[in-house]
Amino acid sequence: MYSGEIVDAHQHLWNYDNKYSHGWLNLKSHPWTGDWSMLANNYLIDDYFKDIKNQNVTKSVHVEAEWADQPGAWGETLWLDSISKKNGFPNSIVGHVNLYNDDAEHVINKHLESSDLFVGIRHNQFNHDKDKDFIFSEINFMQSIQWLENFKLLKKYDLSFDLGCFYNQLFDGSDVAKANPDTVIILNHVGQPIKRDKEEFQRWKLGIKKIAENKNVNCKLSGVTMTDHNWTVESIEKIFDHIINCFGIDRCLVASNFPVDKLFGSYDSIYNAYKKVLEKYSDEENSKLFYLNASRVYKIK
Repeated sequence: MYSGEIVDAHQHLWNYDNKYSHGWLNLKSHPWTGDWSMLANNYLIDDYFKDIKNQNVTKSVHVEAEWADQPGAWGETLWLDSISKKNGFPNSIVGHVNLYNDDAEHVINKHLESSDLFVGIRHNQFNHDKDKDFIFSEINFMQSIQWLENFKLLKKYDLSFDLGCFYNQLFDGSDVAKANPDTVIILNHVGQPIKRDKEEFQRWKLGIKKIAENKNVNCKLSGVTMTDHNWTVESIEKIFDHIINCFGIDRCLVASNFPVDKLFGSYDSIYNAYKKVLEKYSDEENSKLFYLNASRVYKIK
């Protein structure tokens, strides 16, 4: 199995005592993940270091954990920049910007002022059309004129976009990617196949195939345990095979989604399962999947 360097392309930190951040943790549970009350605690850099100690993780990308819009989402970027200066991690920062708001450009500039590590934004938009239990947003932002207009700011500031959505929104995501070919987009967590019955799984497969047609879209091989709590190497392989067949090796990035995926396995058990699934590929291809692609996409120096 792969033993080279790893860039963890998707990790989170949070200080649960911070009143401005991470209100979603107070929900304690959700139909999508089940009981997540164990997440409603601090997860700081030393906790992350304990989790990764047996893996050759040399760099990481911190993806926003829904820091509140008020008093300013860039507070997370400031906090992470101070952590990086002291600890050498994280090495790139993806911050929260609500592209539906009038102040989106102002918030982008505040992030840029806060850290040289800031390279992209994420604005989650989980909205399942058939099952409203699976919903974080009442609006499918990718169909909003204001959201789409503000999305153009990414090209202006040379920022990437982490796309967090459900599989039923992948055709909308494809339209956004097609309309913005100069913006790098990274689909989070294999497009969130939250339903695995035959009809909906086929719907996920078609959505992945469609969005992968856009060469500016990459995909994270991550988050699969969130949607398959009784996961096995074989169940992960079925997902990863389809993703790699559609996107190709050069547009796929392995990531942990810790500590969220810690609900369903240790860092070692999940990463070792990923390595087992991907050992069919050459050393060069694995180096791209685990290290080089993330370094390129997230501009890690």
